[in-house]
Amino acid sequence: LYLQWMYDAGAKAYFDVLGAHGPGFKAPPSVSPEEAASSPLYGGHRSFTFRRVEDLRQIMVDNGDTAKRVAILEFGWTTDPRPDSDYNWFAVTEEEQSHNLVAAYQYAAENWRPWVGLMSAIYIGNSTWTPDDEEYWWSITTPQGNRPAFIALANMAKYCGDRTIPSRAPDSPEALGLATVTPCD
Repeated sequence: LYLQWMYDAGAKAYFDVLGAHGPGFKAPPSVSPEEAASSPLYGGHRSFTFRRVEDLRQIMVDNGDTAKRVAILEFGWTTDPRPDSDYNWFAVTEEEQSHNLVAAYQYAAENWRPWVGLMSAIYIGNSTWTPDDEEYWWSITTPQGNRPAFIALANMAKYCGDRTIPSRAPDSPEALGLATVTPCD
């Protein structure tokens, strides 16, 4: 609704890229906004899914703004187990977080190119964060070390325009830092 109001107010001429957030809440990246809206498991609202970004893109299309890209400024899944946390209802396991982050990049590469450019997973942890901090549970690292999501993201396939650098096994020479990694051009 807010994005449409921005278009109604004439915002189309005043931005080059739409910045969006894509928290997955409880839903894996394959869950559509329609599925999230129809399921109490996923919160019962269209926006409680990573793919809510598709609704934003449709508003851009409906307003004749198809040449612009979307930058997903942050997306992720929390692992917050604290029963008194506002985020506990949509917490996932560390394994689900790991899987969902990699699957989100794969989904975007397969379905959202070329209109999505930048995608930033949240967070690389701050060394001062503790389990009392909300960000600690979204993070792919902690002061104690890397979570499974960090390793999975480091080793996943990389999408560079039309080129894909294949994923690598966690015990490969590249993953262990014993061989050169091919960067995107």
